[in-house]
Amino acid sequence: MDTASILIIDPENSHRDNLASILNTEGFNVTSATSGHNALSVLTAHEPDLIILDEGVNDLTPTDLARRLQAANMESFIIVMSRQTDLDRSMKWIMSGALTCLKKPVEYEKLRPAIEAGLDNKKAFYEILRLTDDLRISNQKLVKNQELSLSEQSALREKSEQLRFLNKLSTDLSSSLETLAVIEVAMSALYSLMRPDLILIIAAFASHDKLGYYTNRRVNTEVMRMMTQGLNPELSTCFSSSEVEKQVIGTTEKLPPLTKLPRYTKVFPLLAAGLNQGLVTIHYSDESQETADQDLLLESVSMQLAQALLNAHQHEQALYMASRDSLTGLFNRRSFEEQLAREFERTLRYNRPMSLIMADLDNFKAINDHYGHPAGDFVINSVARVLEDCLRTTDIPARYGGEEFVVILPDIALDQASHISRRIREDIKKLTLSFGGTPINLTISQGMTDTNNPKVKRAQDLVRIADQALYRAKIEGRDTVRSRP
Repeated sequence: MDTASILIIDPENSHRDNLASILNTEGFNVTSATSGHNALSVLTAHEPDLIILDEGVNDLTPTDLARRLQAANMESFIIVMSRQTDLDRSMKWIMSGALTCLKKPVEYEKLRPAIEAGLDNKKAFYEILRLTDDLRISNQKLVKNQELSLSEQSALREKSEQLRFLNKLSTDLSSSLETLAVIEVAMSALYSLMRPDLILIIAAFASHDKLGYYTNRRVNTEVMRMMTQGLNPELSTCFSSSEVEKQVIGTTEKLPPLTKLPRYTKVFPLLAAGLNQGLVTIHYSDESQETADQDLLLESVSMQLAQALLNAHQHEQALYMASRDSLTGLFNRRSFEEQLAREFERTLRYNRPMSLIMADLDNFKAINDHYGHPAGDFVINSVARVLEDCLRTTDIPARYGGEEFVVILPDIALDQASHISRRIREDIKKLTLSFGGTPINLTISQGMTDTNNPKVKRAQDLVRIADQALYRAKIEGRDTVRSRP
């Protein structure tokens, strides 16, 4: 692709001109517009690779722009700028077709990876178009095979099969935005192509401090250590020292565990957004499994897989952020209500108990008034960590609002839940916090109930009754737990 072209639509002159200057310096071809009307005039003259749109443009919303681009068969991708970038707003524009939403004033350090991801997406799209065109031409030539020698016919058939393979792979990879589903598609395709002894995919799309490795069969520890010795040094170091998520993604055939390192190996990087995000390694014992065009074919597979994994990671990250409280990382209230409904339905279906705790920090307003809101945020975040430490992995803690928390306790009744609530109370009371050199002492009040309560008929009854019990704990002196209103 030639030098990428960018259209900036921004009514703020100083911000628009500064951003255009930076992008021009970075080698992009930049055009600017101050309004939707001006921008549409520019679009009639040429199609940019990227459009950076201020959501404050009165006569052109991001949704309108996406629709106009689609109607005109333009492949420009959109990045939205906004003075306010809360999760709901960002998700709204992403679901409307934007690549991402960035806060104004836009920092180039945050804009650059978004541009690279968009350009990689566009490159992959054009690669699909090229493969489709090559497939059409090959099929046309095969129709006229009487004009070709047998060797030429065989070469064309092989080329046609390769293109069909890549075309199908591209379609299958784009059918899901779930990481494991994308990896499973790639595993199946690679296995059908080569029938290797082992396929290993190492992915670091979330963070190079946390890797995921996925194989199509079980591998013993020594074989895995030997395989990773010759990898990219950066990934190899991370692999040996970082947190690693291990998962076997099965193929259509049941393969026994691998206990011996295969003789031959092919290694292909997963390059996306200008970064090496992982590796695909293919291990096989029979040299005859190689074909002349195989490396080029596998490079194309790796490129498509890298982009599909990046897209899946960005989608999963957006969903994760939309479900989390930005301060504590706990589930937010909306996500809590969704999970409460699901857990309550499961409780009824399997006739299992479920408890619910509502907790509220005592005298929190005094902390904010005396030490300031940064101290209040520090306290809230610290309490969230204590909650997580007190709970089982199956429990669901959430920030309900302000200094109030709520916990769903699946599969336990009130008597067992009371042990957890007491531990929370004791650990909060023992928590040693200091802000600006001044110690902060905390206590917490809790209200709780469970599905055995005859007044619980629906999920929200748990919240209502626990909240009433919490109110009782407050008026009876705080720093206590109550289970009845």
